[in-house]
Amino acid sequence: MMAKHLYNGISKIKSSEFWKIIFSIIGILIVILKPRSLFDIIRILLVSILGIFSMILSLTIWVFKILGWGYLCKLKIKNFYCWTRLAILIFPILGLLAMIIVFITVFLNNPSYIYQLNFDSNKELRLILFFTAIFFSVGYIFESVAIYDLSIVYKNKTLKYGSIMYLLAVVISPIISMNSTRNLYLSILGNMFQVVISLFIYNGLSNVQKTIIYDQQYPRYR
Repeated sequence: MMAKHLYNGISKIKSSEFWKIIFSIIGILIVILKPRSLFDIIRILLVSILGIFSMILSLTIWVFKILGWGYLCKLKIKNFYCWTRLAILIFPILGLLAMIIVFITVFLNNPSYIYQLNFDSNKELRLILFFTAIFFSVGYIFESVAIYDLSIVYKNKTLKYGSIMYLLAVVISPIISMNSTRNLYLSILGNMFQVVISLFIYNGLSNVQKTIIYDQQYPRYR
């Protein structure tokens, strides 16, 4: 039973990384296809469809993460895995609420901001985005550390490097959120970096799964 829960937990977390790759690629496409005016109907339509799909993917990734760390929490291997699950569950909700406030405020101030994706003229809104990113970041700081712990336990360098890059990306994400609307190239680079991170973590977790299949247990209990 322990090996099954361990395998399932790793599998769910690995699935979240796969969908994060797709999510990041869509993020790049949204930036490239950014409407240039209210009359750019085709681009507005494409960005809207991609945006909806992106939201669905974001929810899917979140659910997979909660399920994955939930399985590891049930094993009672380490309390930190339970704290990771709780952080991933709570802080994104707080971040989502903050984001809703941001976009309602944006729309009430000037609806054109929505299609322009340009917050430069409103420092208050950019500041709100900064704190919104912080809410999201807290939960994922827990996850990056938890993944790093798994890399140490299973002596997996690919997973280790991926977790370190993940932590770095999470830490700087609030800063990027303040500037990505001004520098769309920065947004593209951020998404490309996320693709690299997810590929590292996905590959590392795949190797961990193979270890679980052969060893049938968490190394701590050998």
